[in-house]
Amino acid sequence: MQTIVLACLRYHDAHRRYPAAVLRGADGQVKLLSWRVAILPHLGHQTLYEQFRLDEPWDSPHNLRLVDKMPEVYGASADGLTRIVGFTGNGGILEPTYEHYRPQLEQGRSIGRVIDGISTTLFAVEAAPEKAVIWTQPVDLEYNLESSIGDLGQLPDGKVLVVFGDSNSQALDLSKLTTHQFNQLLQGNDGVEIDFHY
Repeated sequence: MQTIVLACLRYHDAHRRYPAAVLRGADGQVKLLSWRVAILPHLGHQTLYEQFRLDEPWDSPHNLRLVDKMPEVYGASADGLTRIVGFTGNGGILEPTYEHYRPQLEQGRSIGRVIDGISTTLFAVEAAPEKAVIWTQPVDLEYNLESSIGDLGQLPDGKVLVVFGDSNSQALDLSKLTTHQFNQLLQGNDGVEIDFHY
């Protein structure tokens, strides 16, 4: 997963923001593709990226044909399922931002807008198998203040592989974290200092 966030950081270098969680149509309403598609050029998959029709949804006849070309960095599933999902909503890195003059246009968050710091804010997780999604589909884990560790699915050993916004990856022992502490790691803008070990 470190490779994925490094690609997101290269995307940030190029665009001065992280990718938006969802690539939308021109009207800002229709969900088209996932951020996992947007960072393909920064993963070394420019040719695959150029095969997508970015103005069509992930499940259009054309784009569906590309699902089975999932890069190995997202997993080894033959049916295009990935367990690598980000966190959207409520101050997370993938929470969208909007410019006042284009309120319909969802944009990714810049590093400067992650006021708690990207090194202590979770970006993505390898969720349980039952939480896997089609890698091109604009679906992630929607986070809110009522979210719980259980939203990650059934994890046999109680540990989950996570990656922070600075690309640091590690296994979190969820048995040693409260839901409140886990939520603190998800929020990049609550201004609360992380004062516990994880």
